[in-house]
Amino acid sequence: MVSHGVANNGLRTTDNMNVSPSKMYEDGGHKMRVVQYLANRASTAKCPRTADGMFHEIEAFLTFCGNESVPPTIGGFAIWCGVTVTRYDQLVRNKEHAELAHAAGVCKEIIRNFLEISAMDGSLNPIVYFHNNKVYYGAVENQQVTIRVEDNTGEISDEEYNERVRLMQTNEIELEQDETGAWVEPSQ
Repeated sequence: MVSHGVANNGLRTTDNMNVSPSKMYEDGGHKMRVVQYLANRASTAKCPRTADGMFHEIEAFLTFCGNESVPPTIGGFAIWCGVTVTRYDQLVRNKEHAELAHAAGVCKEIIRNFLEISAMDGSLNPIVYFHNNKVYYGAVENQQVTIRVEDNTGEISDEEYNERVRLMQTNEIELEQDETGAWVEPSQ
């Protein structure tokens, strides 16, 4: 952002440069009020200790998000439950309470499904969706390349090697590969 004094100098190239590029407050502070509500709720919320409780909370959270016109997020749901994202992930991985862990994992997938649908219909930037998949779901972009180098110089005699070199230098005949991959003179 350029200060008003510099931006308001009559040059057309500085028009609107004193306006913050941030779009976060175009909604009149609605998102901020939603986050403020979640912060207040988190101070008294008790994280569910049963699978049924977890499913009840995701239902209430999704209803809240729908009523307030904000997309559900993992961070938002964690705060809704009164815990951090780190603690929520611990719940998902807790094998001692398998039913609760399963329910917490399903709730996480419900939120991912919403974000996936939003990315597919263009209402969510796919880059944001990919980033969420990496951060919250452990997705990895991986491309493996395997390079195999086969050296057959140890498989030929010195005479054969010298003949190949001579043929390549004189360019008298072309060589072709046989079914084993060895270079041989073409058959007549």
